[in-house]
Amino acid sequence: MASLLAIDPGTYQTGLAFFTDGQLVDYKLIRALPSGFVDFRIQYIVAECWAAVLDQEITEIACERATGYEDTRPASSVQTLIQSLRARAKKAKIPFTTYHPSTVVAAVRPRGFTERRHTNKQVISMGVMMLYGLAIPDLFDVEQDVLDAIAVGVCHLNKQKEKEVLNRGYSPAN
Repeated sequence: MASLLAIDPGTYQTGLAFFTDGQLVDYKLIRALPSGFVDFRIQYIVAECWAAVLDQEITEIACERATGYEDTRPASSVQTLIQSLRARAKKAKIPFTTYHPSTVVAAVRPRGFTERRHTNKQVISMGVMMLYGLAIPDLFDVEQDVLDAIAVGVCHLNKQKEKEVLNRGYSPAN
């Protein structure tokens, strides 16, 4: 049974979404104390994420990539958070994949919805509602970080399906 943890990283709030065999089974928001030093917040969030990995017996992790930072600049705190999670995953031999935010939004964007006419939350909310029906009745009340984590998971699952089709090859009979 494949278990995926999808993460929308942040140094104050981090969204988590749990998928089992391609189905959304749970979601969670981790809130760090806003008054703490950034290093302590990162340590807390990494510890909470890793507790979820162990608790849920996660077999793979997908995470939204931090953007807007060049390789020549010092790492941002979100990049540090992602690097810490990646290091733990590598040590535990759990595959860890990152996705650019635009790739994530494109994976769940319903036809006709654009960022120019709709907010990112509306685009992601509608996409997730269309994919999962009424699995999350209070979807518009869910924190943006949780919605983003769900979208990361959907993106990862879509990319896995694409790889399977490419590896299998295309034929009209498929």
